Amino acid sequence: MQGSIKKYGLTVSIAAAVIIVLAVAYTFPLSQPSAQPRQLGLTADNFFKIRVGEDAPFYAAGRGGVKPYQFTWDFGDGSQSQLQNATHVYSEEGTFRVRLTIRDSAGATEQVSHMVDVYPANANFTRPDDILRR
Repeated sequence: MQGSIKKYGLTVSIAAAVIIVLAVAYTFPLSQPSAQPRQLGLTADNFFKIRVGEDAPFYAAGRGGVKPYQFTWDFGDGSQSQLQNATHVYSEEGTFRVRLTIRDSAGATEQVSHMVDVYPANANFTRPDDILRR
């Protein structure tokens, strides 16, 4: 009988220790430092000379923040695009403010804008080959 009391006493002691450890772990959980995402940023490219009627490419890249990103291009002539990399055709000459807004999944936004010049369809200028091949 005395052997069984020792055996059950040890079992009860182990069970009590497990309950205490679980209670402490529940009350004071081990926490990892919260990993804050890097600040949202963006890059926009190809704000170059454009001719009326041509497909003008506009490129964007997001970084930091929480993926996936949403891109919104405002081409300054009333047209918009939700594509990351968009093309746009201007129907008239002029100077237009092109604005790119990026929003990450956490709701952070960044914006960049540039002025683009749109020339007559017969304007005589050349661009580097790498811009045309992107």
